[in-house]
Amino acid sequence: MLSLSEAKLKKYYIALDTETTGLFKKQKHQDDPIKYYKKVPRIVSIGVIIYSDKIIKKYYNLVQVPFKIPKKSIAIHKITNNMCKDGVNIKQVLLDVLDIFNTYPDSVILAHNLNYDISIIKAELYRQNLQLPKLNYFDTGLIINGYRTSLSKLYELCFSRQINTPHHALEDTLICLNCFIQLSYIDDVSNNKCKKCKKCQKYFPVECSFFMNTCFFCQKY
Repeated sequence: MLSLSEAKLKKYYIALDTETTGLFKKQKHQDDPIKYYKKVPRIVSIGVIIYSDKIIKKYYNLVQVPFKIPKKSIAIHKITNNMCKDGVNIKQVLLDVLDIFNTYPDSVILAHNLNYDISIIKAELYRQNLQLPKLNYFDTGLIINGYRTSLSKLYELCFSRQINTPHHALEDTLICLNCFIQLSYIDDVSNNKCKKCKKCQKYFPVECSFFMNTCFFCQKY
């Protein structure tokens, strides 16, 4: 996993997001998605955006699924089995995504809660006898001292306004990318461009200090 300082130096940013059949039931399933691939949730849609000073390409597809999408998942991302009938075969989707990765080797893969998406993708690749190449990663969900925050709260931190993330793979990818670009102006917490929150004593970026002397984790929403 790259640091923010390392990630922002890459020539290309490849942001991605998946919508799936649900969450991992056990942490070990996410930690080793190849061994437990039968327990790993399935992709129902994927969004990818390639960026280098400007958006180069957007990729989005629904996936044809041979299984029933759980109602709980549909309630979140609104993707139904009927919608997926017009989707693309999962192997073709994976080949498209691998082609993007291979076309832009000097890149960093961006995602919010990245380990979730990458574990999902690894399991899908394994099912199709495909393999993920060696890549550089940056998780926008871990921005300050290992804290994890939601994408909507990160957007609020970066842009000082609230947003309801739509749980649409391409739209969430765009939000993630915008947050990363904003964060790319912020150096690591090891330098003097961060200050300590008066409440929790954790560090947060001076450039995002519209909360004055309190970090966004201690704010009341």
